[in-house]
Amino acid sequence: MRSTGCTSSCRDSGNPQFFLGTDTAPHTADTKECACGCAGIFNAPVAMQVYAQVFAEENALDRLEAFASLNGPRFYGLPANEERITLRATPLDVPERIEVPGGDKSVVVFRPDTPVEWSF
Repeated sequence: MRSTGCTSSCRDSGNPQFFLGTDTAPHTADTKECACGCAGIFNAPVAMQVYAQVFAEENALDRLEAFASLNGPRFYGLPANEERITLRATPLDVPERIEVPGGDKSVVVFRPDTPVEWSF
């Protein structure tokens, strides 16, 4: 799962100007999988787990909280969230799709091509 960009983010995440920014794209499969499909991926259900995986691979787990939760609010002069999540080193089970209530549509979930060893 490593890439130069990810490695750089992990290494530089101690710098308060580097922080997590996501833009999930929960378009239904029929609007994604067509000739003029919508761009982007739906990664909301797996984003933090994948970040934990990359930071673990780079021996930078000690920098994940600042990168994901503290640097952004500090940069914008906002208070950090008080709520916490707990990630555990257990394999992630990612659904292929999430059904949209009230219809026969679904959203395709981003699934890395390598195992993710972190979950909530």
